[in-house]
Amino acid sequence: MRPFEGGELVAVWRRGRGIPGKRSHAYWRKPAIIMGRVHGNYWLAMAGAVIKAAPEQIRFLTAEERRAQRLVEDELRTTKLDLENIDKQKNFIAITADKMPPMEPA
Repeated sequence: MRPFEGGELVAVWRRGRGIPGKRSHAYWRKPAIIMGRVHGNYWLAMAGAVIKAAPEQIRFLTAEERRAQRLVEDELRTTKLDLENIDKQKNFIAITADKMPPMEPA
């Protein structure tokens, strides 16, 4: 396996943070960004925190995870632009008088 490069998105193996007294499960948390490597460990940025992790605690994102991440980023970028331009919107679109969707079978 090739080494991780700075700026790459990865998943990190984290212990769970469960309810005190109950068992919590470890899981792959994502995405984190590789900041660099020092003395064999990697420094990561994830959700506003800086994390030091061993190489064994990191894996590359799968193709599906990368696609999902791109979709989320695209949606957030679009929403940000919409919010920045909200003061330019003069009207709203009322759809309450539109035909309602068919009832789902019970």
